[in-house]
Amino acid sequence: MQTVVVSSKGQITIPSEVLQNMGISTGDKIFFIEENGRYLIQNRPPDALTRLQDLMEGEAERVGWKTPDDIANYMKERRKIRSKKNANSA
Repeated sequence: MQTVVVSSKGQITIPSEVLQNMGISTGDKIFFIEENGRYLIQNRPPDALTRLQDLMEGEAERVGWKTPDDIANYMKERRKIRSKKNANSA
């Protein structure tokens, strides 16, 4: 196990051994995926997307979405709410 320190800007330096083991190079994009209160770091976007899709499987049906329009309408509503919150906090 390796320990790192979080800077005042919320940044960490990932140890070189971890970078090498994960195959992370300068300029790579990494993903943080929350699963059961723990975060996973995923280097490869296709792998991360596949994992996210697996985690989300069945969620649309669970909340009652039946069509792509249901999802689009939900996203529009969430954006409105977020926009109002941002306007109120400014």
